[in-house]
Amino acid sequence: MMACGKKTEEVAKAAAPPAERVAGSERFGWTQSASDRRELATFHYAVYVDGDRVELTDVSCDPASSPVSTQFECSARLPAMSAGIHSLELAVFIVQDGRVRESPRSAPLMITKAGAGTTGGR
Repeated sequence: MMACGKKTEEVAKAAAPPAERVAGSERFGWTQSASDRRELATFHYAVYVDGDRVELTDVSCDPASSPVSTQFECSARLPAMSAGIHSLELAVFIVQDGRVRESPRSAPLMITKAGAGTTGGR
């Protein structure tokens, strides 16, 4: 298919946001709202890697350095994934009465995981 003299795939590539390059061992972070540490402790996190859900472990959260005390800076290790471009979407969930209640997913974060023998520079 053509659009203004370019193939549709070329147009889609040009419009896509740049993907952050990673080696795969990094942590990624987000700001989490919670009324206090007690509420924060009830939260669990999942990341969707190209649409596949992975529950995050090794999550750490500390109060943000802002005057708003209901904000926490959280981070977790990137999940295992193959080399190449991936879309990550974060969701928070709680387990209540044996049922999982999950938030909508975040906007996608595009990353490029470096392959074996390459470096993860920017």
